[in-house]
Amino acid sequence: MKESKVSVFSQILRLIPTNLIAKGDPKHCNSRKFNRLDQFSALALCQLGDLKSLREIEDGMFLMNRKLLHSNVKPIKHTTLSYINKNFPWQAMQELYFALFKHYSKMLGSRGLSKKFGKPVYSIDSTTISVGLKLIPWAKYRSTKGAIKLHTALNNDVLLPEVITLTNGKVADVKEVEAIVAQLPDFSIIVMDRGYNDYELFEKLSVKGIVFVTRLKDNAVTTPYMQEEVKRVDTPDLKYGEYLIRFTGTGVSEEISSRKYRCIQWYDPEHERWFEFLTNDMDIEAPDIAALYRERWKIELFFKKLKQNLKIKTFLGTSENAVMNQVWSAAIVTLLLEVLRVGSEYDWSFSRLATYVRMALFDYFDLIDCLNRPEKHLNVKQKKKPPGQQLLPGLFGSQLPLAV
Repeated sequence: MKESKVSVFSQILRLIPTNLIAKGDPKHCNSRKFNRLDQFSALALCQLGDLKSLREIEDGMFLMNRKLLHSNVKPIKHTTLSYINKNFPWQAMQELYFALFKHYSKMLGSRGLSKKFGKPVYSIDSTTISVGLKLIPWAKYRSTKGAIKLHTALNNDVLLPEVITLTNGKVADVKEVEAIVAQLPDFSIIVMDRGYNDYELFEKLSVKGIVFVTRLKDNAVTTPYMQEEVKRVDTPDLKYGEYLIRFTGTGVSEEISSRKYRCIQWYDPEHERWFEFLTNDMDIEAPDIAALYRERWKIELFFKKLKQNLKIKTFLGTSENAVMNQVWSAAIVTLLLEVLRVGSEYDWSFSRLATYVRMALFDYFDLIDCLNRPEKHLNVKQKKKPPGQQLLPGLFGSQLPLAV
């Protein structure tokens, strides 16, 4: 196995260009002794190493010689890290995430959805995480139970988040969706489940020119479908009907009831059942609307990946700021692991790569060499990427180009 002068953990940190650290808002890094790379390094060690406490992070940082870390990274004591997580604005971690997102966007590639539809596609949903109400009293959920919600907009082209907001567990998804949409590009396509059914929301999205795709609730009060039939297809391979509807019923304003929406009744032969999709777009073909709604499952898979592989279900601090610092550090680590996964010649799954890195974190071998050709170092069969999957040219050579 090819040896390295620095640890695997250090090699991962060197994927972060030093110029991105300097570009951060000084207001978000208000310490003369520590910067956000120091903070992120400690949180990344927690995420990658599955560490359970601030004390474990302190021990891990001090066990590693400073020369083996990214340039200028300083080990942090557990009391100092606790103070930093509580008082350094979490926007510093968010800024670092988006700087890396932009830096690696071309390398991460695209699934081509925005090119196909001419607009970026996002899946919106939330995940609930149970917490101790006595430890985190602001995370109100039930009288004896605490929980927080991470409301997320996933970029379906790269399958990474672009918006993450935090609320207590009692906040309904539909009440937070406007705060999420406000941070997305104009004229986007958003895909949501039935938990976001709200007539006023649909009207606001339509006025802003945002296309939405969701499922229609069974108890929705609308005009009769057959009066506004647009199209019907009934073949052995494809069955669907398109209709124009308006929302009616008690309490629906005239402004809302005057707008027409498109309802698509779609038959799924695999599960032998009908679905009703709702959208404000009048041009996208019905099969593409059904395909767009299937994209919503990507955000469920993202939440599963996050919870299974990173430190996101228990928290190092109890303040909202500390929780968000940890959440965005998990997002950054996810992005860096995706850079390694996509750039490798071997066809790694995300979970296997995360586990492998965790076990090798303090070893001193060339990470890129092993990721590209694990059959040379591990007892695995050669599993190269399928044809058509482009590697990241110039990133994974004999040495990491971003090392400083």
